[in-house]
Amino acid sequence: MVKYLRFLALLTGVICVGIGVYHALFGVDSVIGAGPADATVDSQERFYGALFAGYGAAWILAARQEPISANVIRLLAGTMFLGGTARVISWVDRGAPNWFYAVMMVVEFAVPAVFFALVQGSAKSVALEDVPSRR
Repeated sequence: MVKYLRFLALLTGVICVGIGVYHALFGVDSVIGAGPADATVDSQERFYGALFAGYGAAWILAARQEPISANVIRLLAGTMFLGGTARVISWVDRGAPNWFYAVMMVVEFAVPAVFFALVQGSAKSVALEDVPSRR
């Protein structure tokens, strides 16, 4: 299980870095189905692209840890889940997005579920570490 967890975390990181760099470089032109936008929206898109690349780098770092921290994986997966939740809020507030982003929303709920299951299944392994909470 830990082997699959490590591979999926690394793959997720590489994909997120690639997507983030793409959005940082191309701004609103990287958004599928988007119409014209002003410089403010383009700036915001590029900024969030850079942050997404950093999010991907965090996945890569987590995958390379020995042992893998279950809490870090949960945090990163939970962040992805929150991104999917933000898409739901947008859909309710502004209407349906381009079909591609509806598919992405499903991915942003499914992938974290897989990570949570892998962490749970790997919890008894010596190659997975739960960082104790500080109370």
